[in-house]
Amino acid sequence: MIKFLYRIYYKLFPLEMVSWWMHKEAVQAKVTQDTDGSYIMWMEGEKYPFPGYPRGHLLYGSLSPLKHNIKVQIFNENWWRLERGEPIDIEEACKNIYELAKKSKYDMMPYEKLAPAVKEMYNSFTHPHWKLILSYIFQEDDAYRWRFQWMSQFLKKKDPIGSFDYAMEMLEHAEVIGDMKERIRLIRRIMLELWKNPKYLKYWTDFMEKVDLKKIRMTKADKFYMRAKYFKVDYPYAEY
Repeated sequence: MIKFLYRIYYKLFPLEMVSWWMHKEAVQAKVTQDTDGSYIMWMEGEKYPFPGYPRGHLLYGSLSPLKHNIKVQIFNENWWRLERGEPIDIEEACKNIYELAKKSKYDMMPYEKLAPAVKEMYNSFTHPHWKLILSYIFQEDDAYRWRFQWMSQFLKKKDPIGSFDYAMEMLEHAEVIGDMKERIRLIRRIMLELWKNPKYLKYWTDFMEKVDLKKIRMTKADKFYMRAKYFKVDYPYAEY
């Protein structure tokens, strides 16, 4: 019944979405600062400013090997360990990633310039290394940032593990591309296995205890731009 009512609503009031790419190859954009000091980018003809300041030379530069090594050393290798019946192990991988992250030290955006949601994440992460690494990834790669913001609507402070599991399930359903669905399943499996160790679980429970979930949820501007990607931003209320 709820979905039916939402469908009627969305037919009467179409979902807002960035549209310049439908008619032009490029548009002029102006980077400025919002009232909180964070960077935003106004695009010609669009209703909302883009949250953040996409820096392509970093996305395909220092950020690329960092994300690749996290995926391979933390997730892929431990998936194979679980398949072989071996215990999960991230100690050596973390050391390698911390060293690699040092090369990006001067590429990382100053705290004052971070997007509001990333600022809240930064304030809530307690691990000194992952605090910087994850904030760097979420600031520069809006695909990861928006997905984490999107799944935050399902997170519950009273049930940090169960709600994470459910949020990842919903995230998988909202993905359109098969490869991304597989990546979500990979992350979900490894994180839940990792958190069986109280040492690692504490980082997540500490984050959930500190974070203000309302501050990291998607804004109208986030949804406006994410609707142009291969992702069902309005799932499960709207199908498109």
